[in-house]
Amino acid sequence: MYNHEPAGYECPFCILIAGGETEYNKQSDIIYNDGKIAAFVSPKWWPNNPGNVLVIPHKHTENIYDVPDEVLAEINRVGNILSKI
Repeated sequence: MYNHEPAGYECPFCILIAGGETEYNKQSDIIYNDGKIAAFVSPKWWPNNPGNVLVIPHKHTENIYDVPDEVLAEINRVGNILSKI
């Protein structure tokens, strides 16, 4: 219902989690990875905010409506931890 992902879409986050790199992110940008949740600095997307960190699940989901509640809780937990360091 809320999905608009085009056929053949290559998710840049999935590429990063799988060990690849894109024009926007390198493996060295990853600051947290526990096998379920990852967090990385995204300096090239937000050049005026070098401290921007994205926290994402390992399992691809197109949008927040598709993320299971227990995964959202883990994302929130990791974001809370990272906000204090």
